[in-house]
Amino acid sequence: MRKDGLSGRAGRWIAGSFALAWILCPLLEPLPSGDLPYPLWQVPIDLATFGSAVAAVVVLWRGGRHGALLGAVAGAFMLLETAMCPIAGHTTVGWWTWAQTGLSLFVLGTSAVLLSRENPAA
Repeated sequence: MRKDGLSGRAGRWIAGSFALAWILCPLLEPLPSGDLPYPLWQVPIDLATFGSAVAAVVVLWRGGRHGALLGAVAGAFMLLETAMCPIAGHTTVGWWTWAQTGLSLFVLGTSAVLLSRENPAA
């Protein structure tokens, strides 16, 4: 790994896998149960998740040095969104919740590994 970011091929593989994880999360979830309106308090969280995920993918793809940090932020927001759906009453907890949790932890964990490689303990 270069000091200023990931090498081209590795960064692109990770960026692609993060993009796939972020896309799969909402695709796995069933439609909301009942006729609940979209809670407006979720808008900032949804926008932050979208923004951090897109930024992480772009920066990792380009080999930037902040890609791992942005990936960690995106993974944390993905976990938050996974927990919000059952809390907000949109869906119950099911296999999709655990699949989304796994995808979110993949993004967060991979980012943590990348961050630890960038900043080794002295």
